Amino acid sequence: MPMHDEPGTQRRLHILDDEEVAALYGRPCFSVDDRADHFTLEPAELALLRSLRGVSSQVAFLLQLGYFKAKQLFFPVPFDEVAEDVAYLLARYCVLSVSWGMPPPQSRQLGGAGLGGSGRLVRNQGGETR
Repeated sequence: MPMHDEPGTQRRLHILDDEEVAALYGRPCFSVDDRADHFTLEPAELALLRSLRGVSSQVAFLLQLGYFKAKQLFFPVPFDEVAEDVAYLLARYCVLSVSWGMPPPQSRQLGGAGLGGSGRLVRNQGGETR
């Protein structure tokens, strides 16, 4: 295992390279099967989801819960950086419609908002998505 000397620092043993550190501690990048596994809710988790009033809170809750199940860590989750996971959650839990060229879910909706171009969840005064 290589030892690296950096000016003004102690000698440190580097066991993992940057790619391995990212794989262990970075935000998960889910496959379709991973999403089904990690974003499946237990009844108590579903009750918590329904107790959240804001659509952005619901989506953030679902993302953090799924990522925590995968890595036992919490991550910053800008919606625009995890668009595939957000789209999956919207389709699966019908939280809201997405304005990224995707049709709204046909089944019931818990919310009525959409994701704006900035990745923020927004709803106009008439309750329509934009």
